[in-house]
Amino acid sequence: MSDPKNQHLLPRFYLNLFCDEKIYQQENHDEYKNRSRCRVWVHDKQQGRIRERGVNNLSTVRHYYSLDEPDGGRDPSPERVLARLEGRVSQIMKDLRYGSRLRRDEVVDLATFMAVMKFRVSSYRTFSAGHVAQNEARIRMTAFPSLEALRQDLRRHGHPEAEDPEAVERVFRDIHSGAYEMTVTKNHMLLHMFSHSQKIAKLLLQQNWTFAWALKGGSFATSDDPV
Repeated sequence: MSDPKNQHLLPRFYLNLFCDEKIYQQENHDEYKNRSRCRVWVHDKQQGRIRERGVNNLSTVRHYYSLDEPDGGRDPSPERVLARLEGRVSQIMKDLRYGSRLRRDEVVDLATFMAVMKFRVSSYRTFSAGHVAQNEARIRMTAFPSLEALRQDLRRHGHPEAEDPEAVERVFRDIHSGAYEMTVTKNHMLLHMFSHSQKIAKLLLQQNWTFAWALKGGSFATSDDPV
């Protein structure tokens, strides 16, 4: 299968769980095999209106999880990692019943999924940009605390300036004076998405969990920032 260019910020299987069952049953779809016509009620806060939307193209952004390559190409490997996790968690949720017991690997997958859901959404990238702007001086010092740290970083990235002490000093001075603009790239945010998720998943595994089912005739709401 080809890698999708339009990538879901909220997994499609997750949105399917909020499907309008009345319309779904009227269309006589198989419960899990065909969700192509699944529709959900969406409250658009910016436009101030509520409407029904199909989940296929809901909450999608082109190449949102694809790495930007130096030659201008896109590496979809992060999307593949997310898709594999979603596939496992989707099956866990389908099989989950009141009183059932989860295997350890299933608990790990659910913890990882919940953690990733915190950092994969667009609000996290907005937060990251604001965090960098507010803590720029501290971040510069943490990233390059000394001339030697800068020299090693330049070497790792193949910059010839690493072997010129005067050049290293000049770059170090410019970094900490603010002469170089600090930007957070999409690749950097993707790296942090996975690293932060691993840390939060470990914390979740130390907690007691409770699963809740909506009463018959009731339902839950979700959002584009569900965690």
